[in-house]
Amino acid sequence: MITEANGRINDFLTVAGTIMYPAYIIKGSKKSLMIDAGINMFGPLYLKAIKKIVGNEAKLDLLFVTHSHYDHVGAVPYLKRQLPGMKFGGVKKVGDLLGKDKVIKRMNTLSEFQRETYKEIVGDADVRIESVKLDLELKEGDIVDLGGITCKVYETNGHTNDSLSFFLPEDGILFTGEALGLPNIKNMDKPHVVFLSSSLDYLNSIKKLKALNPKSICFGHGWILTGDDVPAFFEKATNYTYEYIDLIKNYLEKAGNDVKKAIEIMGKKEYDDTGDIAQERNAYITNLSAQVKLVAEMTGQKSV
Repeated sequence: MITEANGRINDFLTVAGTIMYPAYIIKGSKKSLMIDAGINMFGPLYLKAIKKIVGNEAKLDLLFVTHSHYDHVGAVPYLKRQLPGMKFGGVKKVGDLLGKDKVIKRMNTLSEFQRETYKEIVGDADVRIESVKLDLELKEGDIVDLGGITCKVYETNGHTNDSLSFFLPEDGILFTGEALGLPNIKNMDKPHVVFLSSSLDYLNSIKKLKALNPKSICFGHGWILTGDDVPAFFEKATNYTYEYIDLIKNYLEKAGNDVKKAIEIMGKKEYDDTGDIAQERNAYITNLSAQVKLVAEMTGQKSV
């Protein structure tokens, strides 16, 4: 079954934010953990939810992020300013990137494209993205005891080279960010494929997470899968990744192996014409550019 990532999921898991930018809040008997922090504009919305779910916003113990993209770490600086006792965790590379002025500037630029859309949420709050240090450097094999709930950490690169997934083994709940791609609600046989650092790592991450045999998958955007749709998604995600690589190769061929032209043509056909992709266009083109360049390098093609 596929459901929206929204509201209360069970006794200890609640989704804050919106289905586009969900933040998963897990309340154990000892500690509370939030997974991902969406875009910066949602900082006030997340804070309100934390207060309601945890009971006191100052009691959110941990905030872990699946990777370094602005739509997963955007509200981290805001929440750190509001909740100084909260511990921020991710892989070391996330901390390194969030210490670079160039990266912070790019994140703020991408975020500003959405200010008008979410002006009622952000209001006059100071949601600027600024440099923030990791409190906890997470790695493969780390285990966090939340009290009655265990969170296990897995390195799942491919979408980015700093991606993590989190698994609650007692209940079989898996939080993947975008390590598995995302469901395509209009065509479940063709999940959104989002490898940006390595297609091989991406496929290996799908294989690694499939071996956990999760009962539920909580994605970084939009949806939660349960039941028979879980193993089916792993199969479709693997198969369509190969098909998507071939699709990019076809666009490169049509563009005479001109990478820039292939990105332009594919963006128009796959984003503008289909209307299937629920992502801000500038962010989509940024991601698509990385994918086309990776496939071009993989096949030995160069921009002309």
